[in-house]
Amino acid sequence: MITSGLQMRVAALLVPLLLLAFAARADDFDVCNHSSTDPDAGIPACTRLIAREGESANAPGLYSNRGIGKVRIGDLAGAIEDFNSALNRDPKFVDAYRNRGIARQLTGDFDRAIADFNQALRYDPKSAALYNARGTALFSKDEYDRAIVDFNSALAIDSGFVKAYINRGLAQMYRRRLDRAIADFDEVVRLQPNEIPGYLNRATAKIDQGNLDGAIADLSEAIRINPTSSAGYTRRGDAWRLKGDFAKAMEDHDQAIKLERTAEAFNNRALVWKDEHDLEHALADLDEAILIDPKFFLAFANRGDILRVQGKREQALVNLDKAVSLDPKSPIPLTFRADCYRDRGELQRALTDYNAAIRNVPDFVGAFVGRGLTYERLGNTANAKLDFQKALTLSADADVSLAKPARELAKLRLAQITDNEVAKAKVAADAAKGKVAAIAAETAEAGKAVQLASQERVRADEEAKQKIQADAQAKKELEAHINSEVEKRTSAAVAEAQARMEAEAAARAAAGARELAEAEAKARAEAETKAKSEFEQRLRAEIQARDEATALEAKRKQVADEARRSKELGVRVALVIGNSAYQEAPLLPNPQRDSQAVAEVFKKLGFQTVVSGRNLRHAELLSKLREFDDLAAAADWAVIFYAGHGLEMGGVNYLLPIDAQLLSDRDVEDEAISLNRMLRATERAKKLRLVILDSCRDNPFLVKMHRKVASRSIGRGLAKIEPEGGTLVVYAARDGQTAGDGDGDHSPFTTAFLKNVVDPNLEINLLFRRVRDEVFRETQHRQEPFTYGSLPGDSFYFAVR
Repeated sequence: MITSGLQMRVAALLVPLLLLAFAARADDFDVCNHSSTDPDAGIPACTRLIAREGESANAPGLYSNRGIGKVRIGDLAGAIEDFNSALNRDPKFVDAYRNRGIARQLTGDFDRAIADFNQALRYDPKSAALYNARGTALFSKDEYDRAIVDFNSALAIDSGFVKAYINRGLAQMYRRRLDRAIADFDEVVRLQPNEIPGYLNRATAKIDQGNLDGAIADLSEAIRINPTSSAGYTRRGDAWRLKGDFAKAMEDHDQAIKLERTAEAFNNRALVWKDEHDLEHALADLDEAILIDPKFFLAFANRGDILRVQGKREQALVNLDKAVSLDPKSPIPLTFRADCYRDRGELQRALTDYNAAIRNVPDFVGAFVGRGLTYERLGNTANAKLDFQKALTLSADADVSLAKPARELAKLRLAQITDNEVAKAKVAADAAKGKVAAIAAETAEAGKAVQLASQERVRADEEAKQKIQADAQAKKELEAHINSEVEKRTSAAVAEAQARMEAEAAARAAAGARELAEAEAKARAEAETKAKSEFEQRLRAEIQARDEATALEAKRKQVADEARRSKELGVRVALVIGNSAYQEAPLLPNPQRDSQAVAEVFKKLGFQTVVSGRNLRHAELLSKLREFDDLAAAADWAVIFYAGHGLEMGGVNYLLPIDAQLLSDRDVEDEAISLNRMLRATERAKKLRLVILDSCRDNPFLVKMHRKVASRSIGRGLAKIEPEGGTLVVYAARDGQTAGDGDGDHSPFTTAFLKNVVDPNLEINLLFRRVRDEVFRETQHRQEPFTYGSLPGDSFYFAVR
């Protein structure tokens, strides 16, 4: 396997350069401006300048530069705090947004990092570096296709941007588009023929293609350019190992370690020791790799696998648990841990890990073979065959050292399963033949018995006939000497004796025939019962195998349906606000409950992010809008639902925070939030922008509001609006009407919306027409919801089947 680790190299290649905030000046300014290269000196210099300069025009740059230094020393929380300070002083400071995004990306907060890059791009939409930075954050979220789109944008702006070519090539490798990855690395080599990154990455892609000779040629060129490149030597050593040339592999790894003692080099040399069956030397090298880099998950995974081979399963599991915790998405530690569970007989836990490995990397051969072996142990031969056959259809080029032996094992197990099935069939056939032969032999013996009985009866009949003839002769001889009475008695005796002998002979023949028939019937019944039992067993086995195959197909269909549903949903975000507890107006019972119910149904419908807020003050409502604005920029759908008080003044619609006082009409613009501000928060969504307002209630502030500007009119309900194309605005009551709060748990509008939004048959326009009809009917025509705006030709469904 390529343990140099694509994941390791991504971290080094994807971290964007931190931009400094202003040109260098003398003394502390010069040192602060170089905090990226010398953070130990730069951070104190920036701190002194911040204290000295106060709130001067330089303050944002000073905070940003100090944040850069903190990133370099690993103080990411302090860095983010400094970038916040820079942005508080200059909200359009592009570099501060970018640097904060990078810091957040390093903490794993990828969504907020993307939001920062989005904000920076609003102010600098032609920055190739910003597109590249956002692409790296998307890459870190495993959203490789979206990352590739950003790298494409970066290269469209700057066709010579080497880092974007490298990053796009790595994303193509993760998408298994190796030809495209190599084309990107070719471009890196063309642009920088005397630098090694292009050669190193192209070699990795060639190894994944199985082109080991091409990889070795690239790595040799990298070594020629930079003879001190430890990475070039150890990766060439890994290629030699995969070709089976352990001597050259060991020579390269030794040289790599001599140049620089890296975790990667020790890990790769350990694999050579392992292939040569020198497990103690392998463990020693892996121990050293972990000492150098305690977060190098591959070293823990390989050490765990070797300990498993040695039979030290408890120690193996400790290492493999650590490897999985460091990189839960890599299939290697998951598969190794599953192997260990299988060896321990914990077959269900093994299946759980194999399934996770396959979900993360669907073409990982080793996981399919391991799962097949586990199914065999469970006696589920049908599923075992399916996994072995799947392994043989996958490429053995990716992760060669694991895939090729796994495929060979799959071939052996399939052959053994086939041999076993053939042997079982032969045994069954031989048994059936034996049964038939036994029955035939029994039948033949019975026939012989019948024949003997028949011959015995003929002999007995002959003897009886001779005896009768003798008796008759004796009778004739006595006739002359006895009187007529004696003659009668003698004739009667002779007749009685003859009848008795014939009856006995007939009885003997009937008994023999009956016993023979019973024996034949018993043999036939036993043979039929045995054959029926064997047929029923085969039938049950076939039904079980068919049921298991059907269940597996159903599971695969479920996974495919989930993937399709996720694709159809796209990225959906929502902001849901319910204001009930107004400080200067009577309580509105329903908005708080309405917003909670709508937020829950949005989550059930697949919205990835639902920002919720209830009883928000002015500052809190603005903060939620700003947060949602950043999320909407990366979304396909952006939906806002607001329940609470709203009003119209001078043709402009406003929504009221709970701390609004509105003592005069001049206070409205300062204390309320305009509908236009809400629309701006959705405008960057790609497909659908929707604002739903259950807020057209009677204005409780109107009776006490002093009119300062005579030309301003304050209307009943909300005013008509004409949003831009691709945007819908839905009022709970059309312009000029007021909406009721209702007597139930929810307002009439929210009740109808909650009922119909979950129906997958309702396209969004039909959905709101259905809501309109139900509210209009429920309120006896006093309240008519209305939809403003238009959508493009696509169909939009809240509920996706």
